[in-house]
Amino acid sequence: MNDHLFIGSVTVKTKKGVSAASLSHPNSRKVQQLTKQVKKDAARKKAKMLHQMKLNLVGEKFLWFRDNLPQDKALDHDVIASVITQYIRRFDEELEQIALKHSIGGQRKNRQHASREDVIKLTKLQEEKEFETAGIELPNLLEPSQVEMLRKWNGELRFLQNFKLRRFSQQFLKKGSAKSRPASPVETRESNNTIKTSQSHNKDNKTISDSVESMETDVGENK
Repeated sequence: MNDHLFIGSVTVKTKKGVSAASLSHPNSRKVQQLTKQVKKDAARKKAKMLHQMKLNLVGEKFLWFRDNLPQDKALDHDVIASVITQYIRRFDEELEQIALKHSIGGQRKNRQHASREDVIKLTKLQEEKEFETAGIELPNLLEPSQVEMLRKWNGELRFLQNFKLRRFSQQFLKKGSAKSRPASPVETRESNNTIKTSQSHNKDNKTISDSVESMETDVGENK
């Protein structure tokens, strides 16, 4: 039968034919090897758990966008910015309900739903910061094929790898919106005036340049 060795709070099953007594010394080579293996296994399990948690969070985010994308309009920069803003504010109604309960309950030392409120506020703050800086990572909603894939996605995490991801920041969406937006009559007039001013300035510079060249020619002939 296999023996068991206790390393800290972890019970390790020793190999057949190896007695626990021979491994009892904490500085023995076998104990050190087993301790190293236990730590490696624990680190591997932790990394796997963190990876799964991250996938779950990404899956929840993509599901929200799948269910809240507008059906009756194309997804341009303005629409995407509006949907992302709605996503960041998705817990606002719940925060209002919590605040209402606090106001009814009075100033109690232990606030009801305090931990939930703190988590929501921290999440919202992080997402706002992300949107203002690097951008929120989503399927590329500017590609119709990616939008169609998201609409048909059944929520299984194993299909997340099929999406083409890109980050949508506030600045990127504003620039894209400005480029796609037709110029107003005022902007058109200002642009035309700028072009005319530039052309006039260039013409004046050419006239001055021609005059200087003519003067230099006259001086050379007089010599």
